[in-house]
Amino acid sequence: MNILSFHPATQSDADAIAQVYLSSRRAFVSFAAIAHSEEAVHQWIRDILIPESQVTVVERDNRIVGMMALSTTEEDELISFIYILMPLSRKLKSN
Repeated sequence: MNILSFHPATQSDADAIAQVYLSSRRAFVSFAAIAHSEEAVHQWIRDILIPESQVTVVERDNRIVGMMALSTTEEDELISFIYILMPLSRKLKSN
């Protein structure tokens, strides 16, 4: 089934979110090297991004295929990150 579902990220989502982030960065921003190791990215997502931001994950068939993080200040809520897996982006683009 191709239905997408959205829910707030939990700590148990951290590794899947890191994989989406790393895969998406490599696919869409290959010209900009990732400054940190994969281990550091996993730690940042688990210890900083999820606890300190409003992170929403996108699932299809019980698999995390995307994520969005909001940053909230006293004045605004801003989208800090949106990352999706390449196969999903191709499917969305063709519809």
